[in-house]
Amino acid sequence: MPNLDRGFCRRVAGSVVPRVPRVVGERYPSGTPPTSTPPTGSPPICAAGFTLIELIVALAVFAVLSTMAYGGLSALLRVEERVSFQAESLSRLQVAFAFMERDVEQMVGRGIKDEDGLQRSALVGGEGAEWLLELTRQGWPNPRKVRRSGLQRVAYRLEEEKLERHYWWTLDRAPDAAKESALLLEGVKRAEIRFLDGSLNWHEFWPPVEAEEANDLPRGVEVVLEVDGWGEIRRLFRVASGN
Repeated sequence: MPNLDRGFCRRVAGSVVPRVPRVVGERYPSGTPPTSTPPTGSPPICAAGFTLIELIVALAVFAVLSTMAYGGLSALLRVEERVSFQAESLSRLQVAFAFMERDVEQMVGRGIKDEDGLQRSALVGGEGAEWLLELTRQGWPNPRKVRRSGLQRVAYRLEEEKLERHYWWTLDRAPDAAKESALLLEGVKRAEIRFLDGSLNWHEFWPPVEAEEANDLPRGVEVVLEVDGWGEIRRLFRVASGN
């Protein structure tokens, strides 16, 4: 039978130790199985291991790699936090403009009486006005079929860098009429508004002095917001029933 190894011995820690046969029928070189006690005069058999220097170097390399990995993970978490903040801020900004666009596009020429019984135009806003924008709109959803008008009076106000939307349950308000308020956007440094009439002339307030009817509507409303982190944003909304 051919020999499967290149010798009957192996070296361990500089000594020659008899090898145990690995093939059935193979005999030991001396004819007797080796004992656990090495031959007389042979050096002791030693197991190889790591030295203290090798362990220190390995720990140092592991510490360096751990520090690099933690730095990368920390940077990734900071980027994710900034992205999440920007995404949330953009979402709120889009919601605010969506409310304004819907209200302006559905504006109708229906004036109201305020808490003092004074007549107010269908649209009031701009420089010197009580509200940034106050108007009457149609299309007020009524899923519960409550007995009320489908018209709604809404108003926008900028106060303490907060853009708020208000609305009343009735058009002609009683002295104790309550209004509902909702915060649309924070961090608004500045808000401006102007109106485009049928002759394509811009007005800083509405209704203009030369308006023939108090309830005349413009063709468009331009809103400018300066928002923290976004700068100046300018949007032009079309008035569907405008002159």
